[in-house]
Amino acid sequence: WYNMIFIAHRGNLSGPQPENENRIAYIQAALDKGFSVEVDVIDFDDNDTFTLGHDNKQEEVPSKYFRQKNLFAHAKNFKSLEGLLKHGAHCFYHTDEEYVLTSENKIWCYPGVQYANNDNCIVVLPELYPMKPWRSAYGICSDYVAEYRKEFEV
Repeated sequence: WYNMIFIAHRGNLSGPQPENENRIAYIQAALDKGFSVEVDVIDFDDNDTFTLGHDNKQEEVPSKYFRQKNLFAHAKNFKSLEGLLKHGAHCFYHTDEEYVLTSENKIWCYPGVQYANNDNCIVVLPELYPMKPWRSAYGICSDYVAEYRKEFEV
C-alpha cells in the first residue's frame, strides 16, 4: 500500500501517551490500524517471558509475541537482546549510536542524524527535526505516525 512503513513509537499514533506506551492493548490497537510498532523490551527470564517497558517493567509477554509481523523490538539491555535474537524477533539494541542494524538488516537512525536517501533507513522521531527529509526513507518511527501517514497519502 505504501513504499514506506509507518512505525508507532511505543504504540503512539497521535502524540506521546506515557501511561499507555509499551502496553499490549495499545500496541495491538496500532497494529490493527495497519501500523508497525516499536516496543521497548526491558527484561527476559528463564521461562522465555519478556517484559515490556522503557525505564521500568510494565507488562509481560510470552516469547511467541515477537513472532508476529510488524513489531520492532528495542532491547534495552543485553539479556533482552539475547532473548529476542534467540526467539527470532525483529530487534535491535542501541543507546546513542548514530546508526545500528536491526536483526533484519534495516538501518535504525538515531534521532536527528543525517541519512542518505536510502530505502533501507528508518528515521526516528522526525518531529524533533522538522527540517530533515524523511520521505525517501524505508520507514519512520514517530509518536505522531498517523499524521505522517496522512501527509504521505497527499
